[in-house]
Amino acid sequence: MIGLLFGCPPPVDTDLTEPPCGQPSLAAEPTWEGAERTHATGLAWADVNGDGFRDLVVASGNDQAAEPITVHTRGSFGESLEPQPDWTSATVAFHGHVAVGDLDDDGYDDVVATRFIGDDDFATPGGVDLYRGGPDGLIEPPAWSVEGLYTFGADLGDVDGDGDLDLALAVGEPYHHDPLRQVVFTWDSGFAGVPDWTSDDEAHAIDATWVDVDGDGDLDLAQARSGSPHVVYENVGGTLAALPMWAAPGSAWDGIAVESGDANGDGAVDLLITDNNFSGGPGLVRVFCGPGLDVCFERGAGEAWSAAALFDLDDDGALDVVAGQWFGPITAWRFDEEAPFVRTSREVVAEAFAWEDVGSDGRADLAVSDWDPDHGPVIFEREVADCSQ
Repeated sequence: MIGLLFGCPPPVDTDLTEPPCGQPSLAAEPTWEGAERTHATGLAWADVNGDGFRDLVVASGNDQAAEPITVHTRGSFGESLEPQPDWTSATVAFHGHVAVGDLDDDGYDDVVATRFIGDDDFATPGGVDLYRGGPDGLIEPPAWSVEGLYTFGADLGDVDGDGDLDLALAVGEPYHHDPLRQVVFTWDSGFAGVPDWTSDDEAHAIDATWVDVDGDGDLDLAQARSGSPHVVYENVGGTLAALPMWAAPGSAWDGIAVESGDANGDGAVDLLITDNNFSGGPGLVRVFCGPGLDVCFERGAGEAWSAAALFDLDDDGALDVVAGQWFGPITAWRFDEEAPFVRTSREVVAEAFAWEDVGSDGRADLAVSDWDPDHGPVIFEREVADCSQ
């Protein structure tokens, strides 16, 4: 993981109230586990072979070992995933997260994978690779690579409004090196070898997401950071401002994940950011509500929070706050309730979440990358309480 956690959080009570009959909830135990025994970190669903079904892409390594990227395909008819990967990259690296999308508009999803650190561990920076999709899945070697970046998080979005997907990277390595400038690569029949945008400020950014924070119709860039405030860069006429327009309040930050959505249902975009407690952070799950991005939700003080999502778990029409931990359960809260209504029995080292209707029952299920090399990536199905009892 980003930072090796010594020890585990204290045990938590998993005896929650059973959901009402007919209401979906998250299964307490995984219903599927991959056969990888790696430090799984990046995770996404992507149709890399163009068959109409999204496949599970897993990038492993983190800051622990040079490991491959794996793909579990759904098959031509959306069959269940097999535990053994259908494709394993020959390339091994200290992979961070992945971002997916059809960059070249050829009908196959492509995969961008970050490399957090280099071949010599923390002594050298990593970089980023682009794997093209094709009829047989991902194609090696990577179609594009950039070296010399400590980078962990990534996202694809159209920052300049030209209809193509552009790449934002979260740049920084908070344990042994100085803060770094943030970068964006814009797509113009491909990515260039140098960034098209570079920030004026320097930071250890861990995650990044494209989101229209100010509601003006273009994508701004939000980042979760370690050692300095989480930020948003404003999009001004198709180009990001060189300095952030917003910085999170507070005095301690150990950001791991940033996601967006309308958490409180007021029509404004909100940011969900998890802070860990490994590097002096507060160990919090917080929502910063738009338009002012003030703290409007705060839970879980002192825990090692990591992966996050805003997702309507119980199908009540409102987004719920879902968060994972290092060596802890997946937990979910309704926005206006103090106590969680979901807490899984299975504990994972959650690095990333991705949603997909694996069971073809009309309900998206939760895939989780588990950094613990004693386990593989897992899927928690969304189950419906039995009304016949």
